[in-house]
Amino acid sequence: APRGLAPGEIAELLQALRALPLPATKTGTPDKIWAGNHRALLEAVEAEDWNTLVKSKFVLRIIKGDSAFNQRPIPQEFVDVVSRLARHAAALLLGRIAGHNRAAREVLELYDREFREERALSRTLGFSEIKELLAREALGDNLLELYYRLDSSLAHLLLDEFQDTSRQEW
Repeated sequence: APRGLAPGEIAELLQALRALPLPATKTGTPDKIWAGNHRALLEAVEAEDWNTLVKSKFVLRIIKGDSAFNQRPIPQEFVDVVSRLARHAAALLLGRIAGHNRAAREVLELYDREFREERALSRTLGFSEIKELLAREALGDNLLELYYRLDSSLAHLLLDEFQDTSRQEW
């Protein structure tokens, strides 16, 4: 799993980001679009707002490998700093998502266990369970026993709500 940066490394990158020169206009003033994106990037890193950082058009351009932003070349120093910050953000965000997924899985496993126990206690089967049992019996060598239990043989079996995308129903 990707790892995030240490707090000292983030501080160093933030300092490097602050020191990077912005492209200038013909009049020598910093490009306003670059300045606004640079300011937003600094604010995102300072606030540890990694969602905002990865959604930034400037960061997305760098991640995609574009060589220009707002019709001006992206200096390699920007690429180096922003790429490391973007990898850090991705590691943290993916870690959060993985944690949420693990928690959701635990809840679903608990629900499934309780649901199955309740079904066993009440001696009931749902439609999908009937299909599963029939498919298992039909595919096994126990078809004669199934006929015996049904007290007849089957020439055809019709399942209402047949779904052509369901492997069990095929």
